[in-house]
This record gives sequence, C-alpha cells and structure tokens, in this order.
Amino acid sequence: MNKRIYEAQLGNQQALEDLIKLNQYLITNVIRRNNFYLLNGEKEDLVQEGNLGLIKAIISFSIEKNTKFETFAGLCIKRQIISYIEKQNVKKQKLLTSAINYYPKSFKNEEEEFAETLGVNYSTPESIFIKKEELKVIVNDIRQLKFSKLENIIFNLLSNEYSYSDIIKILNENPKKIDNTIQRIRNKVKKIIEK
Repeated sequence: MNKRIYEAQLGNQQALEDLIKLNQYLITNVIRRNNFYLLNGEKEDLVQEGNLGLIKAIISFSIEKNTKFETFAGLCIKRQIISYIEKQNVKKQKLLTSAINYYPKSFKNEEEEFAETLGVNYSTPESIFIKKEELKVIVNDIRQLKFSKLENIIFNLLSNEYSYSDIIKILNENPKKIDNTIQRIRNKVKKIIEK
C-alpha cells in the first residue's frame, strides 16, 4: 500500500482513486464508532466529508514515520467530519440569530423594558443559560415548521448563507416571487419566536 500512497502523492490519479475505493471502510467505521449524524442532513454528506479527510490523509501521510496508514487516515477522517459538523452548527446558529433580528423594533423595546422591570440581567451566567435554553426551544420549533417546497429550498439556501441575489440566480425565479417567499418564511419564523 505504501507504494500506491507514494504514487498518489506524486500525482497518479489512478493510484489516488484506488486508495479511496480501498479505504472506504475507514469512513464507515469512523462514522459508526463516533455516532456522527447531522440534524436535517444526509449520511452521504458525512461520507463526502470523510472522503475529503481520506484524501488529505493520502496526500499528507509520511511513509518514513512509523505510523500505520489506517490509524493516520482514521484521525484525518474524524477531524474532517467534526469540522464539517461544527461548521453546519455555526450556520444554523447564524440563521437563528438573523431570524431573531426579524423582531419589530417596538417589540424589542417592549421586551427590553419588560426585562428591566423584572430586573432580568442578560449578562449573568444564569440569564445566559436561560437564554440558551430558550434558543434551543426556538430552534426545535423552527425545525417543525411546515414550509412549501419553494419555502423549504429558499430556507435551506438562506441557512447556508446564500445571498438574495445568489438565490435568484440559483433558482432562476422572478425576484418578486423570491422576495414574497422570503417574507412568508420570515413571518412563520417570527410567529415561532413571538410565542
């Protein structure tokens, strides 16, 4: 196997493809052993990230070091998948933050005044913990929303940080239709937040 790794590192495409096929079991083992999964994601996404980790392992493996390739590749695959999952979580958190910003100004002011009246301080550890728990409930409620097919597609694109103009180009739709759909999504999310 070391010869094939060396050939792949020198740019032999066939050697690289052979090594990827031969070591698919490593990706399956890493996903299964670590119980990796994505909320609203597909197992194929994890396998794809595992393949990227495997390719990185093939390219950066040092034959001179006294390390088994399988061990090294397993670590690279695991790191790649963990990084991907963390990145997806950050995107979902960013979506939630932008959804919260859809509150009308007057509602924000009323909320702040009400919090001050109750003596709630959002800078204490307790209030931060409570806020995080509230956000978990909101995220769960947002996941339960019933979107139309177009709303679901646009919501996923927004979740992946595509801009308004990118969405118009990707879907090749009338900008007014996209705008109306985004407004419907915002209204549905806003109702969840205002509960």
